[in-house]
Amino acid sequence: MALNSSPAARAVTLEVRHRRENGPLSARARHLREVFGVETAEETVALQPVTVTPRGITLITGFSGTGKSSLLRELCRRTDVRTVADLPPIGPTDRVVDLFDSDVEETVSWLGRFGLGEPRLMMSRPEHLSDGQYHRLTLARLAHGGPGLIAVDEFCSNLDRTTAKVIAHNFQRACRFLDLDAVVATAHEDLDDFLCPDDHIRLDFDGTVGRTTGTRVPGERIEHWIGEEFTERAGDRADYETLAGYHYRAEDERWIDWENLVTEVRTVRVRGLLVAVKVFCRPFPREFEALPTLRRINESVLCQERVIVHPAFRGLSLNARMWPGTEPGTAPRQRILFAQSALGRLFPFHLRAGYRRVGHPSETPAQEQLDLADVLRRHDPGINPNSTKAITALLRSAPDDVLSEIRATAAAAFDLATRRQIVFLADLAGADVRQEDLAFVSRASADAARTADPESLAVMVETATPYRMAGFVREWAPEHGWRVAAHGSDDHTGTLAAAHR
Repeated sequence: MALNSSPAARAVTLEVRHRRENGPLSARARHLREVFGVETAEETVALQPVTVTPRGITLITGFSGTGKSSLLRELCRRTDVRTVADLPPIGPTDRVVDLFDSDVEETVSWLGRFGLGEPRLMMSRPEHLSDGQYHRLTLARLAHGGPGLIAVDEFCSNLDRTTAKVIAHNFQRACRFLDLDAVVATAHEDLDDFLCPDDHIRLDFDGTVGRTTGTRVPGERIEHWIGEEFTERAGDRADYETLAGYHYRAEDERWIDWENLVTEVRTVRVRGLLVAVKVFCRPFPREFEALPTLRRINESVLCQERVIVHPAFRGLSLNARMWPGTEPGTAPRQRILFAQSALGRLFPFHLRAGYRRVGHPSETPAQEQLDLADVLRRHDPGINPNSTKAITALLRSAPDDVLSEIRATAAAAFDLATRRQIVFLADLAGADVRQEDLAFVSRASADAARTADPESLAVMVETATPYRMAGFVREWAPEHGWRVAAHGSDDHTGTLAAAHR
């Protein structure tokens, strides 16, 4: 079925005919025959012969009723092609992540390419998705069958046009990376610039067929579109809170110290609508800069703490924008950007923003951290040890002896996790680690754990329990600062192709 594995895909000439039964006419139909002087036809040729070479992406457009669906049906009859009808049925208990036969890591990476790489969404029932999300899912399932030819009728037809353009762009990018051929049909004429078809066939009511050969560079229009209608500028906490609900841990937010840590907020808007936000932080509060090691880290490293993109605009590499210090007079002194992400372990979207992956301390949790998770589970077997909400509930209800045990175990784990993070960040900064500074941090950690109220202790516990994340680093470049050449790369897509080899 890999049509493009041969030097040239076979051209197919299609002719659409409508066949009708020449049965008896009703009284009203006979009246119309007399009024207009016409007879019914047993067979009519609806379209001029159309030659389709199923290589690359073919777009078929035209008004409703011009024969787009008929042309696709004839193509499916004449060639080996995958359609929605070929997809396996969705089971009564299936979640989105269950609809793919690859392992979880590959599935997450695959769904991310189609703008569906959000944990709660992947855990959802398919029927709970929005129309746009379900359309993305259908395309992801079709494309997951490997190289070959796929056909999609009513492509993005029932979606708002902004969502349709984003999906068209992501779809063509996936097809071209994966050597997929696709023939798609829609009544809308606004997707040409975003789908960048190799062949665009236009149908009209009189059966005539027009066509143009693609000359657009994939991705070129999306850049123009973003540059034309998207505005990047400084933001604030209110902007973050506007989109915070779209983050996968929105209901269990890891604490962000807006007073002592946040240095800058960047945003992207389209026609005034906030569509993306990115929050930057210093690694440690300013009062800790009295410690030479932490001061050197703060002087050299800036952390990308959060990036949130509106669901309708995912897949446009907006993470490759919104860099710190881009306003006049706001250039940061730091020359190293660090980001950490649990989602990044499975879908390393930071790579498309010019980051490189580095080992992260959380990937090899220490025994003290494992012990803390064990203590939590012993007192609440069903607890999520990475949920501050669940931990707070346990701490509030725990008797004094249990609270004391958790407090002591958390103090040791938090101390070790903090010291490991300091050593890790100092290595990124090229700074020496002073043992006196680590000793001070240990004392401060013990004091904090001993006196913390349940809410504050829960944050310490959640920080110290094993929560594996991937680490990513970017260095400032004199020639273009933080900006990404060509707005990122597809380096992460090796996992996507692996499922099809």
